Amino acid sequence: NFDTLVYRKKLFVDELNVDSLYASIFKDKRKAINLKRIAEYPGQKIKKLKLPVMIKNVRATNISVDNDELKPDGTHAKVKVANINAVISNYTNIDSIVPMILKGSGYIENKAYFDIQLAFSYQLPQFNFNGTIKKFDLTDLNPLLKSYAPVHIKKGIVDQITFSGIAYKNSSAGTLTFLYYNLDIDLELKER
Repeated sequence: NFDTLVYRKKLFVDELNVDSLYASIFKDKRKAINLKRIAEYPGQKIKKLKLPVMIKNVRATNISVDNDELKPDGTHAKVKVANINAVISNYTNIDSIVPMILKGSGYIENKAYFDIQLAFSYQLPQFNFNGTIKKFDLTDLNPLLKSYAPVHIKKGIVDQITFSGIAYKNSSAGTLTFLYYNLDIDLELKER
């Protein structure tokens, strides 16, 4: 709505579409967290925009994200999330009791399909979350699991993983259900 932007200095958009987005994220876990630079949740960040904004929907398709973490021991932990489709609804800094909603789905390492929903409060620094990971062969994620934990999956099928909860500024609470069968795991424990 360009008239509103030009004459009233407000940005109103019904729908914004983004396609074929690639993001690469790197985190160096060897560096201490700077507690003075903790990011705000989106609800609080959006409220600080000076220009009044109301975007009803942002649709993003064909997104890929590569995450690379340099762990404290100097090794890398990597995960690829691909074929992501997402919708953000109610992106606004105009008074709203309705939260900003992010719904998304995609594939972890092109093996495990997930869908997730996040609801970011505009009033409080918190968000609700819930999600599901569908049935997959857990051995397909061995490279990913091994980069984060001393574990090797010999065999096992995940029927479903569901989770839900709420995240606050300094804590979180929730539930997780992990349904599986024929699970055979090797834990690589080391003496200190």
